[in-house]
Amino acid sequence: MKDYSRIDHFSKVFYTEDKGRHRPYIDIAFSNAPPGQVPDAADYLISPKAFGLIDSGADHTAIPFSIGKSIGLAPLQEGEKTIIVSGIGGSIHCVERACTIFMANNLKREIYKFDETVWWKVPSEEIEQTLKGLTEKLNANIEPQKQALADTNLFKHFQVQIDQIKGEIIAINSTLEGGVLVGRPFFNNFEFIQFNHNDRENEHKCFFNYKVKKKKIAQIIPF
Repeated sequence: MKDYSRIDHFSKVFYTEDKGRHRPYIDIAFSNAPPGQVPDAADYLISPKAFGLIDSGADHTAIPFSIGKSIGLAPLQEGEKTIIVSGIGGSIHCVERACTIFMANNLKREIYKFDETVWWKVPSEEIEQTLKGLTEKLNANIEPQKQALADTNLFKHFQVQIDQIKGEIIAINSTLEGGVLVGRPFFNNFEFIQFNHNDRENEHKCFFNYKVKKKKIAQIIPF
């Protein structure tokens, strides 16, 4: 066990450019690792690294469907109610799930592991039924296309149908995606988090400081 009392957990993170504007992001990843110390990384799944937007106005840490699916979070259970969140872009359905959050401190070349919960964006029952119907419709066009000769009108007819259905599926799946939002509950892992943002003309110079609470760290992994 590492002696946390001898470790300085202060870190300074500069804002990251995103579509011409700079925002406070941290390197972050998610996992289905069990609580406490993890003896072997081969025992659990971990998501690709993501940029988590620090948002002091967010009530929860939220992740897109693809991340939760990649680490094997439990899907919506029969009879389980989703959390409906409404916004400018419409309503999204979420479920709360326990998971592990890994946060990188690039300066110290360390990764901090926290035992957390997230709101995971999931398809509603209605969307699941729609996707199921579209998948069946897609297969119903793919199979006969295989029997048609390439470059014939029949082959092209099926291709038009296939492309249209795929477009509908992609459009629906895109509503389940989006960036990672790091909300206030995750801030409990810090002794403080301090933003420095006084001049929008110099956003590239802005940064935020944080200091991790030693007792909140489940594990420190060097890299």
